[in-house]
Amino acid sequence: MAPGGGLAGITVTGGAGSAPDAAEVTDTGHAESTAPAAPTGTAPAAPAGTAAAAAAAPAGTAPAEVRVFPPVPLDGWPKDLARLQVSGTELDDPEPAPPADPARPVLWLNPDVAMSAGKAMAQAGHGAQLAWWELSPDERAAWRADGFALAVRTPSREEWKRLAESGLPVVRDAGFTEIAPGSATVVADHPALRARLSA
Repeated sequence: MAPGGGLAGITVTGGAGSAPDAAEVTDTGHAESTAPAAPTGTAPAAPAGTAAAAAAAPAGTAPAEVRVFPPVPLDGWPKDLARLQVSGTELDDPEPAPPADPARPVLWLNPDVAMSAGKAMAQAGHGAQLAWWELSPDERAAWRADGFALAVRTPSREEWKRLAESGLPVVRDAGFTEIAPGSATVVADHPALRARLSA
């Protein structure tokens, strides 16, 4: 807890609609964070809560405060912050998905890791990015020409184990939101990468 009973974090104070260099950043909970330097030719912001800070706000606006929390593992979240976590984004498929086209990339979700729809989408995005980084320029161009088509599927537990050990790119979560740090969430299965492994 920060002095005065508030949660530790970074407080950004400035006029609503003000330029970034007109804001003051006060680190109240993370020793490694630093305030950005003011660009050459600008004066540093006035301390929060002072008359000078209020005067710096554009006409017709009130000073604004924003609290930013440094990333911490999920199990280290303050209770007040945990209550703000978005929930209720779970979606049900109306019917089973058809088999994925083996000629196109497939992002396989870990069947043993429960994720909200938003979390699963973010992890799938990470998987597509990992696949992209592994491709040659010609393979990237081919995927681009195909409109970056891909499928997202959840395999059986047996198939997941085989995929996770196959040498294909695996997404491992940092553990800052919904799931434990280091959890394997997605295997990025691109035909070009699959072909290299079987060569």
